[in-house]
Amino acid sequence: MKSKSSTFIFSIFLAFALLFAVKITGFSATTVNWGNNYRGYISNSTSSQSYQFNLSSAGRVTLTFNSQLSSVRVYMNNASGDRIWGYQYPNEGSTIYTLDLIKGTYTLYVEEYWSATGAYDFTASFVSAGESFSEANNSITYASSPSFGTKVNGQLAINDDKDYYKYDISSSGRITLTFNSQLSSVRICIVDASGERVWGYQYPNEGSTAYKIDLVKGRYYLVVEEYWSATGTYNYATMFSSAGESFTEPNNTVTYASVPGFGSTVKGQLAVNDDVDIYKYTFSTAKKLTLQYNSNIKETKMYITDASGETVWGNEYPEEGNHSYDFELEAGTYYLYIEKYSGEGNYAFNLGNFSEKTGNTSASQNIKPKKTQIAQITRNKKKIVVIWKAKPSVSGYQVQCATNKKFKKGVKTYTIKGASKTKKKIKKLKAKKKYFIRIRTYKKTTVNGKTKKIFSKWSKVKVVKVKK
Repeated sequence: MKSKSSTFIFSIFLAFALLFAVKITGFSATTVNWGNNYRGYISNSTSSQSYQFNLSSAGRVTLTFNSQLSSVRVYMNNASGDRIWGYQYPNEGSTIYTLDLIKGTYTLYVEEYWSATGAYDFTASFVSAGESFSEANNSITYASSPSFGTKVNGQLAINDDKDYYKYDISSSGRITLTFNSQLSSVRICIVDASGERVWGYQYPNEGSTAYKIDLVKGRYYLVVEEYWSATGTYNYATMFSSAGESFTEPNNTVTYASVPGFGSTVKGQLAVNDDVDIYKYTFSTAKKLTLQYNSNIKETKMYITDASGETVWGNEYPEEGNHSYDFELEAGTYYLYIEKYSGEGNYAFNLGNFSEKTGNTSASQNIKPKKTQIAQITRNKKKIVVIWKAKPSVSGYQVQCATNKKFKKGVKTYTIKGASKTKKKIKKLKAKKKYFIRIRTYKKTTVNGKTKKIFSKWSKVKVVKVKK
């Protein structure tokens, strides 16, 4: 059994040991009040001192550190003991640091470095960032949810490199984003509900930058993130205007093509995440048509295909403003494609019966006629007869005969006028020689007072060997 005296001696020893540990490590942190001056001394017996900062909100700490040491090390840990700032090695004299931090408790450490000893002092001030939402909002799961039309204040800090803001769009439309930054560099983008980036990256400069972003209906997240380690405050505001589309997305494949009424006005939008809209029309008889088109998009691409996917009209590249196109289509099913070429925005069109054009229009009759196919080739002595399927609404046909399959050698071209013609006799061919034959249709049209021929695609090539 231990004596009372030995127990007393051990207690005295333990007390001195703890006191010595406090001196050496700065174990008991001094709580900092903003604006006060704090003095300390690094010696051989006191190699580290610590100070506790309590931030009731996110904001900026300005630390003015005055050193009389030839070398010293300072850094800051969070409440979990993780270092979030430093190491810093202030020179003798005065050094100012600005630390953007989220709400929380932090400990500043001042430590001996290279065995230097001496005095130091510092003052610290704090300015709240005035954030609209508290941390953490640094992921899709914890994204903040502002409303359109509401100004949002935020901050990127040394321990917060990303902020997420969630927006639900009930229809296709345009977001106008005005972003004001006090950061030397920052990066922003928009991701969809799956986390895929659909807009950006953008790198707004300090000051105010405005963006117009066209999006389809859905859930999106505006991501503001640190770039080049810059920290500081920012604010932004958003406005939303619906595109007023006649049909909801998706209508970007033939399977999901929208079906407007003939002669009805259709409103649509091409967005950062919507490159093409497709509209389906079916005609029971041949029609002469007028397509009226208006858009605020820098430039779009338009064309029409038949049910097999062959382009029968276009390609047109209308710019902003009003445009009008006249053309004819045979009976059948067709798909009107409106594609993004340069820029995004809204458009409207009306496909109806032919009408005279007025105002700011651009006429186009470059409608490709439907192609035909060779039905049969009959052979006689040094001549052949090419027979094809007649096509209504064409001006005629063009038959080509060549001695190689690429139509580079011995090429002869024959033009046959009239839609009802169905055969062409080709004479003076060489016996036992192999010939390659193809055919296409053409249609005459008048552009700017001049008549020109518009050709279909070539048919499949037929090969024939001439008899003796």
